[in-house]
Amino acid sequence: MRWTAVFFALLVLYSISTVQFLLFYGIVELVGLAVAFSIFIIVWNTRRVIPDTFFLITGISFLFFGIIDLLHMLAFAGIGFSPGDNPDLPGQLWIAARLFQGMTFLIATFFIGRSITDYRKYDVGLILATCTLACSLMLGSILVWQDFPRTFSEGGGLTPFAIASGYVIPLVLVVTIAVLWRKRNSFDPAVWRLLVAAQVFSLMSAVSLSSYGPVISFANVATNLFRIVSIYLFYLVFIVIGLNRPYDLLLRDLKINEDRLRESEGKWRSLFENMLEGLAYCRMIYDDEGRPVDWLYLDVNKAFEELTGLKDTTGRRVLEILPDIRTLNPELFDTYGTVASTGKPATFETDFKPLKMWLNVSVFSPQQGYFVAVFEDITERKRVEEEVRRARDFYLKILDDFPNPVWRADTRGRTDYFNQGWLEFTGREFEEEQGEGWTSGIHPDDRKICLQTRAEHFLSRTPFSLEYRLLHHDGTYHWLIDSGKPFTTAEGEFAGFIGSCYDIHGRRQAEEALQLANAKLNLLSSITRHDINNQLVALKAYLELSKEHIGDAATISEYIIRMERASNAIERQIVFTKEYQELGVKAPVWQNVETCIRDAIASLPMRDILIELQPGDLEIFGDPLLARVFYNLIDNALRYGGSTMTAIRITWHETVAGMVVVVEDNGVGITAEDKKRLFTKGFGHHSGLGLFLSREILSITGITITENGEPGRGARFEITVPPGGYRLTA
Repeated sequence: MRWTAVFFALLVLYSISTVQFLLFYGIVELVGLAVAFSIFIIVWNTRRVIPDTFFLITGISFLFFGIIDLLHMLAFAGIGFSPGDNPDLPGQLWIAARLFQGMTFLIATFFIGRSITDYRKYDVGLILATCTLACSLMLGSILVWQDFPRTFSEGGGLTPFAIASGYVIPLVLVVTIAVLWRKRNSFDPAVWRLLVAAQVFSLMSAVSLSSYGPVISFANVATNLFRIVSIYLFYLVFIVIGLNRPYDLLLRDLKINEDRLRESEGKWRSLFENMLEGLAYCRMIYDDEGRPVDWLYLDVNKAFEELTGLKDTTGRRVLEILPDIRTLNPELFDTYGTVASTGKPATFETDFKPLKMWLNVSVFSPQQGYFVAVFEDITERKRVEEEVRRARDFYLKILDDFPNPVWRADTRGRTDYFNQGWLEFTGREFEEEQGEGWTSGIHPDDRKICLQTRAEHFLSRTPFSLEYRLLHHDGTYHWLIDSGKPFTTAEGEFAGFIGSCYDIHGRRQAEEALQLANAKLNLLSSITRHDINNQLVALKAYLELSKEHIGDAATISEYIIRMERASNAIERQIVFTKEYQELGVKAPVWQNVETCIRDAIASLPMRDILIELQPGDLEIFGDPLLARVFYNLIDNALRYGGSTMTAIRITWHETVAGMVVVVEDNGVGITAEDKKRLFTKGFGHHSGLGLFLSREILSITGITITENGEPGRGARFEITVPPGGYRLTA
């Protein structure tokens, strides 16, 4: 119906233009001016609430190109307003008005949904000042300085400037329409369609400019008809919709925000009512001294009632509902009161004793003096956690009580647990061992292969077993066999490695001692066999020579003496083999020094010789023949100490090199010449094997023996036991 009336109005205007063009033109201009000034008045009076800068720019610009249009109407031929001698004034003003309108609309499109200054504080002033300056420069150029380009020449038609304007103005309008199309979602659909339609008819009006001819011509009539339609469309946008439906135009953002707020409230109310967690909105109540003493339930959701079993709580105080809560859970009053007064949120777990349940609570304050508590029932989770904790403590106690060192590492290979057995072995605190700290105790020669092996198996997540030396709390390195295996969580995910160690230091010492003993036995056997063979060859030779000199008694007697010597040598070798046949046969063991010495004394003729023995429980890791060493040393003292010897003293003391056991007497001592061959096989007045065998017995476990007494003042033997080869048990 509306557009039918518009169509008939256009027909009437066209009819008027054919009879009285000035009347037609005056009607179009007056309608345009009325609409332009009305739009400006509406926008200006709503400028503080208009949220979109686009409408501010376009609305204010209507005032200025309306002023230019007013001057254009007054300057039109036949009206009588033409300041100065400028017949081209109407054309210049028309182009100026269309350029001003087109450019302001184009600029305005780039501020759709945006502001010029922060919070639009200076937007209106900047727009008004810019439009005033631009309009003043245009009018000054046309009316005062008269340097504005000419648009029409008598008898010559349109000037190049006018023709160029006929293309520039439509191009500006096309770009404006394109930007409006791109940002169409920023407008109400009806408003957007009317704005685009208005720009389209403005474009059609501008295109007619390119064929502008005489004042009374069809092109001029078409230009004004298109313009009146454009004016009408702007009228519908800014005046009709702006007055009847302001929320669709000037206050659209407010309407959108209200709709969104309403929608958001609906969503939050739905969430409030359907969330699984309990929610309570409360107002904190304080006493005269500002201490929280109660709270009032303003609103609760359905889950609150289902989880707690409390009904009809809204509008009631908590002490009215749960009178003993202040006694059972006083911390809630402090926490809720702090949140409500400071606004700082908090999350905590609490044993809610009035209802015999565990709660996980998150509380925040929407405004001072109020708080919102969101909670979930975690009673079952707490029960499971307690069972898991008890099970964990039980198994950790088992691991702690395990006699061997046990460790655990996380997924990155960093060790995060050592049992008591490990800490007792190393003598260090857990804080020193955790992470990579334990690796400082690995023997330098074993560190690289140990860490490399562990890293490779951690990467492949496969079990491993390796042997290395780790620093013991006594300061010695002990051999360990370390076995590690990956373990997983209850869900089957890799959680790290767990491993246990066994101290195999004694076994490794025994193995090394046995290997050394076997090597020594092989060497001694070959030496003994070689010596016996030599003596047998000599014996046979003398027998053969004796056969040749049977009648020569003197020669036979000499050969018999030599054969006797060879036989004695063979006998000594056989005795020697009896002495060392037990050497290294059995693995080394820990032996008490005092026991070894007393066993030796018991089997020797001590006469009236005093034995001075240092008290203490010293044990040495050595060959089972260790007691024979002390037997030989005491026996030698008894045999060769001389008649002046009265005592044998046995002491020990610890040095950097290890434990030194001293066996010394106050006899005649050993000469410097004899010291050189003292531990040589066969040297001595008896069998010549005692000290030689003693040295070999001790060397099986790395123990050394030396003699450093002074001739004439007694013999002094020092037995040095390396670290790890001795211990004090008392």
